[in-house]
Amino acid sequence: MTTTATGLDAELETRMLSLAVTDTPEQTRAVFRSLARNDNSSDAVALDYEPWHRLQRWLAAGQRNVIIPFAEQLADRVLALAVRQRRDFGAMLTLIRAHALLHRTSRDRTEAGAIIATMEDYAAVRKLVDDLFSEGIEATVPGTVRETVDAVATLNKDEVSLGELATKLGLDKSAASRRVKDAADRGYLVNLETRRGRPARIVLGDPMPEVVKLLPEPAELTA
Repeated sequence: MTTTATGLDAELETRMLSLAVTDTPEQTRAVFRSLARNDNSSDAVALDYEPWHRLQRWLAAGQRNVIIPFAEQLADRVLALAVRQRRDFGAMLTLIRAHALLHRTSRDRTEAGAIIATMEDYAAVRKLVDDLFSEGIEATVPGTVRETVDAVATLNKDEVSLGELATKLGLDKSAASRRVKDAADRGYLVNLETRRGRPARIVLGDPMPEVVKLLPEPAELTA
């Protein structure tokens, strides 16, 4: 059995994915530079939206029905751990259809003309969402949390201050504080200081889980 979308509007059902913000000084500097650019900058480039408008017209004018012949294989092989995955799985199917739609000139068609998604479409989508889906159900730990907990462990002290941790991570205290809160909310760090306004006394909490493979590799599926 395959899954089918009846049109582009059906494909664009709203599904939300959470993305972590990069909090490194390098990224902050890149934001500064982007904001500093203006029409008088030597490297300023005028934006031409016409290619995107043409793409939208091309998408709207052609075939928009997409089927995923391996959808049931995915349903059987995705590691089912949480109710939230019901939404995430639907989002993944939508993204696979969208990728196939963007590459419809190189995709086979059914007798009725529907676009047939390929394993290439799944592979591209899997690369984008694998970590997001795993982090969303806490089957794995976000990279920033793992880095922060590892930094506390590396300092090898009974208690770690926020300043020490910020220095170790190469971040300012506010960014380090947000990371500590995230890790503490997940139980992987503990702040022994419970009094408001007092310096943090950070120690290790629960062990971090091993990396879990939520989505199957493309080679595990039959096209």
